[in-house]
Amino acid sequence: MQDRTTGTQAPPDVLAAAAVKLREAAAILDGHEAEDGEQFAGYRLDLPGRGHPLLTPVLYGPFEEDAITGTVTLTRTHLSGGGRAHAGAVALLFGEVLGVLSVMGDRSPARNAALHVNYRKGTPTGTELQVTARVTGVEGRKIHVEGELRDGDTLVADAQGLYLKVT
Repeated sequence: MQDRTTGTQAPPDVLAAAAVKLREAAAILDGHEAEDGEQFAGYRLDLPGRGHPLLTPVLYGPFEEDAITGTVTLTRTHLSGGGRAHAGAVALLFGEVLGVLSVMGDRSPARNAALHVNYRKGTPTGTELQVTARVTGVEGRKIHVEGELRDGDTLVADAQGLYLKVT
């Protein structure tokens, strides 16, 4: 739905009809709100983007104690122009992957304190990309993490993050 919305040039009557249908779909879910932490969106590691429609659609591979891998195909929803993903979508991707890694295993909940992204090449959309991340150090409450985003053998972006354990 997001790709159709971001990639349309539909006439006003078609947009109005789609808006009616979207309001109807939203109404079906009225009365089924969940408390934070009880909804499935954002908590399903088996679904792209953990089942959250606004996160980048990462599909995670095997988890290790200090490393994580996954694949992601950015779509028109993430498009900046020229077939390349918006820098903010790439930053969101790293925030997601590094954040998931920072709380995996025996680590307690943590929050992002800093994220630095290096954009090495334009990040393509419509192509399966590989994302990896690893914990590079833990100092008290600080968890240092790094990640890479690759299109085959080509490094398109990398990132360094600092997460703080919640006390």
